[in-house]
Amino acid sequence: MQTLLKALLNNIQPTAAMVVGVTASAPWGVEFTEIDGFAYHILVEGEALLTEQSRLQQGNDFLLSAGALAIVAPHIPFKLRSGKTAFSESLATMEQKTVKIGPGWKLYEGGSGSTCRMICGTFTIDIALAPILTPAFKAVTVFEQNLLNPRFTQLIELIVGELKDERPGTSAIIQRYAEILFLEVLRGFGAHNSSSFGFFAAIREP
Repeated sequence: MQTLLKALLNNIQPTAAMVVGVTASAPWGVEFTEIDGFAYHILVEGEALLTEQSRLQQGNDFLLSAGALAIVAPHIPFKLRSGKTAFSESLATMEQKTVKIGPGWKLYEGGSGSTCRMICGTFTIDIALAPILTPAFKAVTVFEQNLLNPRFTQLIELIVGELKDERPGTSAIIQRYAEILFLEVLRGFGAHNSSSFGFFAAIREP
């Protein structure tokens, strides 16, 4: 197992295609469709409801609290909202309504409700490994803060710090931190994932 996992981590080349810090006041909601890579959301403060959308428009809900990390597999449509009753709009529409509120952060004023701060982004991986790795992930995987190792917390703090200060090279540095974060996800997923199918199941099979 360790040999195969090591080979994967040594050869995969993740690219953080987008990293953004968002502060939103409830009610708010945004819809994500046809994302080519893995989407991820890190809750820095507050709560958010992530809903996986099925073809029947009936999805699974995941309540994300501060410190949680959610990863959505490629091409899985989903909503991210302040709550179950919050209206959601397209990502393009929401982006038109956001304003920059200091280094690295955007603000979406949905209303006067509770505030949520999160880091959102996407990863893509090299084409050769995508058919092997992508099916090993559930549509949505949520890592609660108490299940994340200390390196996750440190990486998140580093990303938040860069977004706050926005010094020369901030974008490039955040991108590298985010790529390392994805490698940490794979390392932890390979060690603890209990999936009965896909790559991570295969590397546990003698």
